[in-house]
Amino acid sequence: MDTYRKLHLVPFTENFPYKESLPGIYQWLKDADTHFWEEGSEYTVFEAGGVRFSTPICFEDTFPYLNREFIRRGAEVLVNLTNDAWSKSVACEMQHMSIAAFRALENKRSLVRSTNGGITCVIDANGRITDMLPPFTEDYLIADVPVYTETQTPYTRWGDWFAFLVSILAGLGLAGGLALHLRRR
Repeated sequence: MDTYRKLHLVPFTENFPYKESLPGIYQWLKDADTHFWEEGSEYTVFEAGGVRFSTPICFEDTFPYLNREFIRRGAEVLVNLTNDAWSKSVACEMQHMSIAAFRALENKRSLVRSTNGGITCVIDANGRITDMLPPFTEDYLIADVPVYTETQTPYTRWGDWFAFLVSILAGLGLAGGLALHLRRR
């Protein structure tokens, strides 16, 4: 048995980043029965039935760096546990699920979403939904989950280097264009 604690807490509902500078608001939230959580520090990888998996909780499946690190530490499947009941909107639930599909694709790993009010589904390593329950359906899903381990994607290996490189090149291009424009004036 092992424990995973969320690494990226939702601001103002799971943590209050301004506790020291705005103690009055912090206390008001506490008095209103807001329960702040303790942030985790470990990328936990579980194993069951010979499959290694990690469990990004709720909106953690929207952050590429978190899911990449789970895979780098040995997870073969991502299992997302989500509460999307707050949205009361199929569009919001579809958006959350669509973002999760990118995590599967960019790391070439299957992702299983288990929700209490969102879209429960299986997303394969190519970002395709292979099984899904309809939104707002109280049910359970039994599905085959393909396990991929042979391929490590460039994103899994190197992370956001391409985005950083493009940002630097765009900044240099902008600065160069501005300098050229100023010189011509």
